[in-house]
Amino acid sequence: MPLGLPTADEARHRGARLGEEHATIWDPDEVVVQRISDDLTAWLRAHAVRRSNAQRLWIAVMVVCIVVALAGIAAVGLWMWLPDAGVALPVLSAQTLAIAAVTWLVAVLGVVIAIIGNAISRTIAARRRISLLADHHALALREALLRVDNRRIAARTFGNLPPAPGPQTYGISERGAVELASAWLRHLGFAPAISPVRVDGIDIRFGPCLARVTGRDEDAAASVRELAGAVAAHPHARGIAFFTSAPGEGVTLFADRAGIAVLVMDAVAGSLHGANLEGREVMKAARRSPAQAVTAP
Repeated sequence: MPLGLPTADEARHRGARLGEEHATIWDPDEVVVQRISDDLTAWLRAHAVRRSNAQRLWIAVMVVCIVVALAGIAAVGLWMWLPDAGVALPVLSAQTLAIAAVTWLVAVLGVVIAIIGNAISRTIAARRRISLLADHHALALREALLRVDNRRIAARTFGNLPPAPGPQTYGISERGAVELASAWLRHLGFAPAISPVRVDGIDIRFGPCLARVTGRDEDAAASVRELAGAVAAHPHARGIAFFTSAPGEGVTLFADRAGIAVLVMDAVAGSLHGANLEGREVMKAARRSPAQAVTAP
């Protein structure tokens, strides 16, 4: 291909291969994207840069003009040196000398124009290469992510999912509860991304879903209200509230009205169940529709 880049088919094939070979399909989506993107960038940059046809043309013109200009200089030198060596030279007419001078000047001008033309062609080729790199990177990345999604769907269809978290005999810390909720989501076939710290009331994100984990010492009602506010601030988002102990009836009723799914984790028993209608729908969706449950309940 011109400029030394792979073809679109080669880029698509590379993306498909990376998607099929990606080791950890249950990593958060942004982690999967970043790793595959880095691999694609390194692969694309490894291709040698070739000169464009325009660059080759300008270089050829420059070489010809340089040869003509040097030949003219050499001819003038010989014309001045040969008489001193005793060689008789014919007398040239003014017209012949004028033609020779114009030819030499045209050759010199041709060298200058070829240098400028080559520089412009190189700039255009560089911009085109950058554009093609971006297009092929996006094409390969889409193909890779499609293959990862297909592998997730296949894993959900055939039950090849990460194992459910085991019982935590000695209980869990506040941060451990977030890790446990993330492990349950992966077991259900999602790819959650844990925030290093709680941001805007959100601990975990995956697809269009926002999740918050509420411990025993937190106000359950306030936690659900804050999550509902975060969901309202993100169009098309859904909220999931994890609790380490069963919330009160008032909390679940409010969650139902706000469209928040409530899931209760029993760390010691190693169990998870939906505590309201939305929560039970999440559990059902994880088992019912692989194509949809990969990214959202």
